[in-house]
Amino acid sequence: MLNNPEKAEIFKKIDKLNEHANTTSSKDALLTYKAAKEALSLSRENNYTKGEIYSLFYLGESLYRQGKLYDSIDRLRESLNLADQEEEILAQSMIFTILGNVHLYLKLYDLAFYYYRMAISACEELERFESQAMIFNNIGEIYRELGDTKKALDSYNQCLHLSQDNNFTRVEMYATANIGVTYYESKKYDEAKDFLTKSILLSEELGNHIVQGFSLRHLGLLYVDLQEYDLAHKYFKEAMEVYHNSNDSISQARLLRDLAELFYRQDKLKVSLVHLNQALVLVNNLQDNRLLISIYDLFSTIYMNIKEFENACNFVNLSIQARHNKEIQEKEHRLKSIDFQIKAWDAMKESKAYQEMNKRLREKTDSLEEATNELKRINEEIKALSDIDGLTKIANRIKLDSYAQSSVLHASKHKSKVCMMIIDIDHFKEYNDFYGHLVGDEALIKLANILSKSIEGEDALAARFGGDEFVLIINNCDLTKSKRIARKIVSSLKRKKIKHEKSKTNEFLTVSIGINCDIPKKNESYALMMDFADQALYQAKEKGRNQIEVYN
Repeated sequence: MLNNPEKAEIFKKIDKLNEHANTTSSKDALLTYKAAKEALSLSRENNYTKGEIYSLFYLGESLYRQGKLYDSIDRLRESLNLADQEEEILAQSMIFTILGNVHLYLKLYDLAFYYYRMAISACEELERFESQAMIFNNIGEIYRELGDTKKALDSYNQCLHLSQDNNFTRVEMYATANIGVTYYESKKYDEAKDFLTKSILLSEELGNHIVQGFSLRHLGLLYVDLQEYDLAHKYFKEAMEVYHNSNDSISQARLLRDLAELFYRQDKLKVSLVHLNQALVLVNNLQDNRLLISIYDLFSTIYMNIKEFENACNFVNLSIQARHNKEIQEKEHRLKSIDFQIKAWDAMKESKAYQEMNKRLREKTDSLEEATNELKRINEEIKALSDIDGLTKIANRIKLDSYAQSSVLHASKHKSKVCMMIIDIDHFKEYNDFYGHLVGDEALIKLANILSKSIEGEDALAARFGGDEFVLIINNCDLTKSKRIARKIVSSLKRKKIKHEKSKTNEFLTVSIGINCDIPKKNESYALMMDFADQALYQAKEKGRNQIEVYN
């Protein structure tokens, strides 16, 4: 048996290994994993619970960087269980933040928001203001992913100002990068270049490979949009060097897919296939079905172009299977998450910390001012998570997700048809560039009004999916009715005669529409039905735009 000095020396070694994992976490995922794994083994051998908590956390964080997302969640939950038992609030705040990041990447926004709110509560108790600023940045990520640019920029700027006022340079770097990406996605390319360039300089200064590669990649994507392909290739190449050095597998795979898209646009189809095959080798070792689907889809498109129809068909089938797998995996994960949250809540109710918290709450009940402030905070949160898109005043992505899931469940149960319709404005980037973003916003508002009127009297929802893409969900709707509604949208927009001098399709603003109208199969999710509508939209665009296509 080890004596106390020997044990203290081993504990010191474990702490050093975890410190090393922390130092390398933004630079090299594999080095982080190696240090954390050794620390975990030693911690368990010597019953050092604090060492086990942090080594499990760094294992989870490194697995996330390597694209092993569900393995990452398992390690992080193990760490959180121990942190709850030991009342390690600092560890809790760190774990909640990374759990939020993983769920954000998986596009499970409700769970991401839940973990970020838990992280903010832990940071408030510890007065970790830098971490709080970082979480405001992460909440901005949720809004950006859901297409609410205004709320995203509000959150990022809140984070940026807090960081600049307090010299939180690391957090400033993240906020700057994300503001750059938001401007890129809004087609405001000059602003995007400024912020992305600044984030690259900050990340080089701090030695943060994650943000450096992220910003370089988005500069490459920006120049792809501008059709300046040499510059795009330059930035993609620089990003790949950064990702190689950091062993960030998931980012390498995503970037290889971007390079394949770049060469496809230049009609260099053989080179594109080489990069796609390299991406496929990497992604097969990851847990990212979304990326896998996008790779399969580009494979099928290229093989259709070179008239290798058997290969194209094979990749279409692989894409459909990957979509099924994604839905099953996400459903299982949601069930596990619910079970985990229930157990965590039950455990917390038994803990000393919970009892102390209740005592403090009882002491505060006499303070009307504090109660009013708490009510105000809750109302602000409810308002922030409202169901309405800030620009168009129709449903946003959060409302769309919940409504569509409910519609599909009801239609499946009652054997009724539900229609998913995706509407995309033709050549909207060119419209925005030529007329300006304020005029572009006006066009989006007009189309949203047309969509709302097109479903008056129906059991239906009109929503903004993001950017210039909109969705209609129409319950109890057969194909004849859905086509009639689609034609109504097209004719209403045509009557508006919104001039579009830069359109390659028509002198006025037009839309392409993809329709999927069916009785959902048992356990079929709305995301899968939406994927089919998206395929129909893709066919409409391939046929020259200003078309209505039905998924078959």
